[in-house]
Amino acid sequence: MTGLSYPLAFNWNITLKSSDEMRNEGNATAYPVYRFRGDTDGITIKAGDSVMTYGGKTAADTELMIDTFTGEVRYGLSDRSYLLTSRDWITIPPKSAITPYVDFVASPETEGSLQVEVSWRDTYL
Repeated sequence: MTGLSYPLAFNWNITLKSSDEMRNEGNATAYPVYRFRGDTDGITIKAGDSVMTYGGKTAADTELMIDTFTGEVRYGLSDRSYLLTSRDWITIPPKSAITPYVDFVASPETEGSLQVEVSWRDTYL
């Protein structure tokens, strides 16, 4: 399992900095699952030319989950797929890496409180 927190820091059995990569050494596309907790008015994930934008509000006590394999977007137990306004599913091609950037809208009091966890695996066929 990998974690991403704001300020951005990737973790997957090792600690990486926000400028480091999410790598897939497998021979098939890897599909990350993003999990967010924090008070925001929207979240955007960018990697290269791909953009995923969730246009809804989030709160620190409820998890937002975006699964790039199934296309599922859940906020708590509710389907919130309709609030994903940009759907360029950010995946990790085989034998490559991506360096995603997370941007979000928050008040000055909560701008440092977004927690993000990203999980993915080397994927083989």
